[in-house]
Amino acid sequence: MSIARFPSRGCRRMFGPGLALALVLAGAGPVRAQLALREELAEVAKGLAALLKDRGEETIRVGDFTGPPNLPVSSGPGISQLLAEELRKLDIVVKPRARLGVKGEFHAAEVPSKGSPTAKLLAVRLKGTVEDTFGTVITDFGF
Repeated sequence: MSIARFPSRGCRRMFGPGLALALVLAGAGPVRAQLALREELAEVAKGLAALLKDRGEETIRVGDFTGPPNLPVSSGPGISQLLAEELRKLDIVVKPRARLGVKGEFHAAEVPSKGSPTAKLLAVRLKGTVEDTFGTVITDFGF
């Protein structure tokens, strides 16, 4: 769906087409949604790995991914866990303390159905940032 691209050094840029990730498809269950999310987070992890390599870093902290404050959601820790797993697959060390950290937020969204132009699907829009120790945003991403 989206292509994760990170700027080489210090630039702040949105990457990917900014489309919402369709997580709950008509007739599809949570397993399909998790697989779709894992695929998207794998692309984010590849971009993070490239950013870390460009900066000479080997570690990152995966922080919190928070949901909308007006809804009782609990998906954030799962998103953080999936991203950490994808980073480890790329030999990136995920630690509780590191020079760089990634965090984000997610919101509900509706996207058009591929099968019907009038139908809408429930989806999730995820935005994240990579920050240094002082809170300076190194780059951001979204899908």
